[in-house]
Amino acid sequence: MFASIPELRLCAAVVAVGALSLGCGDDAAASGDGGASDSAARDSTTDDSGTLPDASMYTGMNPDTDCPGRLAPVEPAGRVEVVGDGTAASCSEDALHAAATALNGAEGGGTLTFDCAGEHTIALTRSLFVSNTMILDGGGDITLSGGGAVRVIEVDHHVDFVVQRLTVRGGYVAAGSENESGAGLLHPWFGTLRAIDVTFDDNHSASEANDVGGGAIYAGGLTEAVLSGCTFTNNSGSTGGGVLSRSTNLRVVDNVFFNNSATTYAESGQYGNGGGLYIDRMWLDDPIDFSICGTVFDGNHAKVHGSAFFSYNLEGTGAVFDRCTFRDNDMAGSPGGGTGTVYHEGVPLLLINSTMSGNSTGEHAGGLFLGGGTDAQIANCTFEGNETPGNAGALWAGNGRVQVTHSTFAHNRADYGPVIFKGMSGNVRLTNVIMSDNGTDNEFSALACHATFDDGGGNVQWPATKNNGNPDNPCTESVLFADPRLEALADNGGPTETMALPAGSPALDLATECSEYDQRGTARTVPCDPGAYEHPL
Repeated sequence: MFASIPELRLCAAVVAVGALSLGCGDDAAASGDGGASDSAARDSTTDDSGTLPDASMYTGMNPDTDCPGRLAPVEPAGRVEVVGDGTAASCSEDALHAAATALNGAEGGGTLTFDCAGEHTIALTRSLFVSNTMILDGGGDITLSGGGAVRVIEVDHHVDFVVQRLTVRGGYVAAGSENESGAGLLHPWFGTLRAIDVTFDDNHSASEANDVGGGAIYAGGLTEAVLSGCTFTNNSGSTGGGVLSRSTNLRVVDNVFFNNSATTYAESGQYGNGGGLYIDRMWLDDPIDFSICGTVFDGNHAKVHGSAFFSYNLEGTGAVFDRCTFRDNDMAGSPGGGTGTVYHEGVPLLLINSTMSGNSTGEHAGGLFLGGGTDAQIANCTFEGNETPGNAGALWAGNGRVQVTHSTFAHNRADYGPVIFKGMSGNVRLTNVIMSDNGTDNEFSALACHATFDDGGGNVQWPATKNNGNPDNPCTESVLFADPRLEALADNGGPTETMALPAGSPALDLATECSEYDQRGTARTVPCDPGAYEHPL
């Protein structure tokens, strides 16, 4: 009998796995040494032409994610300092530092805003320093630029800091600096951070040392950090190309991570992880359960683990990924090949309503890697076109207990286990899963599953024969070998792409134990369909 994974909890609200719902405590409308060369750090996120990719496609977020915990901009509080008098010339670096100094010395801190006659960039020759409670509000018009020479924002210890409606661009921290992380924003210990509707672009931490990085943000030992509606593009660091979060209670809602890079390679696991986002545990004294919702990881790069996302998290009772997209992330240039587009190890994982597509690694786990004995529940998810030359094209289940329900696996490739690979002591149970047109170049390997897993019923597998003409290994004992005739990955409604079942598919109405909704949030009918997509009546 497959032992059920303990119920996961998020933000003091229960995550009901059976109903595949997600709750969060905040109202949605609530307010080491070494050296990389400068050129290597700056060029790590450029395309073949040597220029930064255009990030304009990510100027807005999908309004239909409906994720809990999305933050509205915070209203001004405390003393208010305004940079500028309505002219661009008045919005100088000196005026910015003067306003920040005034708030740093004010009792209770305050709010820093701008009046610069529209869009304006302030070029910095030294970092903006924040040592008191502050709301930094760019109003959607202001860019603070480090010019590729200095860190943009540095926050002192024990500070509550909100940054919103601002662009942080061109931050740079040289190897050997006192603090080598956080070229865009450094918040090193204690206090809180809320980043709301902020763009972090082209920020680079140059050090090749272990456990440093966070090209855009370094958050260390914070009791709360919330990233809400932010865009992270073209940032890099040794580890955590976009964000490096260490011992911090982090929540991530409706963000985009595009073309960020974890740049350093070493055989130690402390380098080159998390091209977009790297997490090393929650706040140790009072940990919450990590949650990420409505977030896109597109075209990020790493050298060791987690081209898009890396998490090593032992605190709390679970981690929840909901309504997320991971596409076209890779391990390009990794000497060791790299493992996992998403690497998660530690607390049980709940992965729901999400899509992993077009990702690749050079060693193992083209899609999701579950480290050690990590338990997981995966429901209403699509894994399409992920590949690796080693084991586990879509899912490395490790040695934990993994339940996969109402999910679709198509066009994934690996030498061994193109759909799922598990360790010797692992336990995998499949219920209402479609596995179609996955493959391998190895004529002796199974086209989907290297082992026969626990059977929850309602599973469909195709094709039925290996490359050498022998019968393929059944993923479960009662699996139906039939072509489900899946349509191409597309926007079929909802916040993530899915693969539709056409009329006449032999997979229609074959599912057991129907979930209430499919991946798109569309109500399932009874009898219902296997896979992540419910065909309309």
